[in-house]
Amino acid sequence: AWGVCPSDFIVEFPGPKNIRKIRFLLYDQDKKRSYNYQLFIMPHGSDEWEKVSDRSKKPSQGWQEQKFNPRMISKIKVVGLKNSSNKNFHIVEIEAF
Repeated sequence: AWGVCPSDFIVEFPGPKNIRKIRFLLYDQDKKRSYNYQLFIMPHGSDEWEKVSDRSKKPSQGWQEQKFNPRMISKIKVVGLKNSSNKNFHIVEIEAF
């Protein structure tokens, strides 16, 4: 998936899921670009996003992983803020465990 920065990438589960880890792959085939982003979760029964990672000031590449105590989650949101190579933010894959 891709979008012009800033972009929201949202995964909505069909029902609440017990999640303890979120991983996602930022496009890295050229090995040169880096990205800035924020990662949020929406706990089950809530309508407010909770920030679990803030990489808005620390450039990141490749696989990103965020662990936390197991929680019942309804949605995941990655806010793509910046790409060092162009105006687009690219996510290859998102996983939640």
